[in-house]
Amino acid sequence: MSEIKIFESDSLEAETVWNNSPHSTIFTNPKFLKKIAKNVRWYIAKKISGNDDYSELLCAWPLCFDNHGKSYLPPFCYYIGPIWSYTSLSTPIHRKLSLETSVYESYIEKFENDFKGFVSSFPIGIHDVRIFDWWNYHNKDKNRVIIQPKYTAIIENLENENLLKENYRKVRRYEIRQIEKLDNLFIDNQASFNEILSLYRQTLGRQELEVSKDYLDTLEKIIDFINESDGEILAIRDKQKAKSIFFVSLVLRSKKISNLILNATDKNYRSIGLPAYGIHNTIKKAAELGDEIFDFNGANSPRRGDDKHSYGALVKLYFELSHKT
Repeated sequence: MSEIKIFESDSLEAETVWNNSPHSTIFTNPKFLKKIAKNVRWYIAKKISGNDDYSELLCAWPLCFDNHGKSYLPPFCYYIGPIWSYTSLSTPIHRKLSLETSVYESYIEKFENDFKGFVSSFPIGIHDVRIFDWWNYHNKDKNRVIIQPKYTAIIENLENENLLKENYRKVRRYEIRQIEKLDNLFIDNQASFNEILSLYRQTLGRQELEVSKDYLDTLEKIIDFINESDGEILAIRDKQKAKSIFFVSLVLRSKKISNLILNATDKNYRSIGLPAYGIHNTIKKAAELGDEIFDFNGANSPRRGDDKHSYGALVKLYFELSHKT
């Protein structure tokens, strides 16, 4: 007889699951989480058989904790939730719901007992969240799991630049052509934290938002990670003004996917179409690096959602879950 057990694990075992899961992204890369999160703890679900003589690794789930020990999602991050092993996904259809129920319920019990709940963002592709909806379904005295649908926008088949442009909205193609006629701008692959922060503050200023210290700290760590490891910075500058910066984008890369973390444009260059030119070259760079998917990472407000889809991006559903006892 077999049973499901949840074990806290080290990052080495977590990396084994991450390397062998269709759900893993840069955001659940153990090296990335270790750098970005205040604290991260990994929990591995195993099927134990034969008096602990045999175990099968099924799923890994990282939880991030802030300085107060509360589960949270780090700024700029997505899809930090369960990742299933390829082995577990070979489970026959008639047993799949039973297995997922056993695993997810074991996780919920563990997170309730140890942390009074959890906050997670499930990766694209894990759409069956009924088990969480059923938790405390018949017990009105206890809290249900809060399930929030979220959307992102992705571009597939990046290899053909002409096809990419054909899928852009007409106004985006026009803006790109107008910028391409200019001879004073050039693309750089470097930008300092202060340069990026300056443009980012302008973007938030238009929305009357302030940059919190937590966001600043996380942004700086992401920039460090990009420079040290997996990612790209794209900046647009003026040839006559070497220290100028008018556009910047930050991209994290992993498993043939480019994830757009941030893009910002100088307020004086927005109206001439520079944002479209910058985004196009960011997507083009992803293709040149051999990535197959460009993820805008979030399309959840009317204005920004419409802008991201104006590049021919498809809508993709994912879920954010939160629970407290």
